[in-house]
Amino acid sequence: MKRILITTAFLTLLFAGNAYAQSYEKRLAGLEDYVKNNPIGSKNDYWLERRISDGSWAKLLLIFGYAFSNGDVCKQLIKQERSFETTGRGIYRCSPANQGTTK
Repeated sequence: MKRILITTAFLTLLFAGNAYAQSYEKRLAGLEDYVKNNPIGSKNDYWLERRISDGSWAKLLLIFGYAFSNGDVCKQLIKQERSFETTGRGIYRCSPANQGTTK
């Protein structure tokens, strides 16, 4: 009986975790679409991304609203992060989130 309860609990958690992961990916895709089609200002907005263990890129921050280049702000954040990181394993990049607007 105890094995059945443990197995049932494990499977419930497994399926719930999978549903949450799918929901998260769906919401992230919606956010990416929104940002791509709705620039904040006249300059490009940028994503600060970090490479994760499977080789893909995880979005960490959306950078927008600076009077000067959002891309330069992103690069400065990477430079700052590297000065604090002790492992030296973090691989970061800045990628445009959209094309800005023309004003």
